[in-house]
Amino acid sequence: MSNQAKFLISLLFIAIIILCAGLTRFYFDVTKNTGYTNDGEEIDALFRTYENGMQVFASANGYYGLLDEEGSVIIEPEWIEILTVTDQMALVSRKIQDEVLIGGIDFEENVVLPFVFRSMEEIQNTYYIGTAAEDESCIIYNLEFEPVFQNSWDSAEYSNGMLLLERDGCLFSYYIAEEEPIFRKAQMTCMVEKHELDWNIANRIYLSELNPDDLLRINHCVTSYIQMLLDNDFSRLSSISAPEYSNGLSKTDCFAGFTFEDVTDFSFSSSDREKQIYDFAFTIEYDAQLPEQKTSTEATETTASAGEVEQSVQVRLSFQRSASNRMILTSVDLDYHSIQAPVQESEA
Repeated sequence: MSNQAKFLISLLFIAIIILCAGLTRFYFDVTKNTGYTNDGEEIDALFRTYENGMQVFASANGYYGLLDEEGSVIIEPEWIEILTVTDQMALVSRKIQDEVLIGGIDFEENVVLPFVFRSMEEIQNTYYIGTAAEDESCIIYNLEFEPVFQNSWDSAEYSNGMLLLERDGCLFSYYIAEEEPIFRKAQMTCMVEKHELDWNIANRIYLSELNPDDLLRINHCVTSYIQMLLDNDFSRLSSISAPEYSNGLSKTDCFAGFTFEDVTDFSFSSSDREKQIYDFAFTIEYDAQLPEQKTSTEATETTASAGEVEQSVQVRLSFQRSASNRMILTSVDLDYHSIQAPVQESEA
């Protein structure tokens, strides 16, 4: 073999060695794809370490990022704060239009929880209360940031082991348990004409069968139906009932001329638990602009003018769950009472 051929073969081997070295450096350089550096220029300080081995770090620019269990950067240091980390995501904050907002990103920095929250409060290592910056509404999340309830709330507060949720002026109390919150009490407020009717439910059987949406629906139906009686207009019955019940609910002129004085004596009961029929009853004390009111007793039938008697009507509204899983009004009973005013003895 000539010297020239040997020289060319040597050059070829050298070129192959250089090429192999370059390829090795390209494929095994973790800093190229992960942002990880061994010289410490990016990582200024390490903070929390999670059970899955991930670590929050601060960079020299004052922002925070996340390392995986091998020390590689999986979330770049561009977040004002990293609040917590799960196996699937990190809860982080950043400034958006001059406001610091909280949201969630996965480890490829895709947004998985929208940046709409002003705060995210952890309660009893079990749940989070997320408060929206725009309207202060609240969403309850579990530790994996999955919504616990279908709807948001007007406000949420945790106190003494109880989660207090408010919507439409009504308060719902839940005991905090690991598997799911346990419904313990409902404090409802219903406006009947201009009178406020406060009614509470703490019966565990009823609360296991009903949810806040059911109770709010009943509250709405009561208010709407009383207004229909006062207006003598039943054209909106379809919004709170079903066609098969409409005839029995149209009680023409039964509240004509009424002026409500008070609303009292609330009761809530189940008349048929198998069919989930619930009775909502209360008493309306009223003045009636009628010339006379007939009343029946066991002994006699009397006629009295409105100015001579205290008058009241017990209202009993029955509700049942419809095929579409909504509580609807199915029947109404109005029981009128007139009580003869006591005779005042004249002074001697």
